[in-house]
Amino acid sequence: MENRIAIALKNAWIGKQFVYVSKYGSETFGEIEDVMLTSICSMDKESSGIIGEIVKQKSENKPGTTAMNRDIETKKTIERKDFKWFGTRPEIRIKSTNGQIYKLDEIYILSSL
Repeated sequence: MENRIAIALKNAWIGKQFVYVSKYGSETFGEIEDVMLTSICSMDKESSGIIGEIVKQKSENKPGTTAMNRDIETKKTIERKDFKWFGTRPEIRIKSTNGQIYKLDEIYILSSL
């Protein structure tokens, strides 16, 4: 299903103009080059904290290993079913023609009047 949604969004939005309004009020205009649909995983605060501590210990003095260790430890926790709750939520990101990536809730897709 996610793939069909991504295809529909790409067909509707690629090539459209958008504006990004920063928290300071500046406006950046761009053109949509790609639409990406990803899943963000989350779990209860206690389990997340335990994973964070394990990752911190494993990644200490090993630059660049934090993300990999987080993925490994999260996968182990999921396999053991060692959590109160675990869930995912979709997130839509927009890639502009200049290579910048924005979350969908950070931009406004401009209407053609």
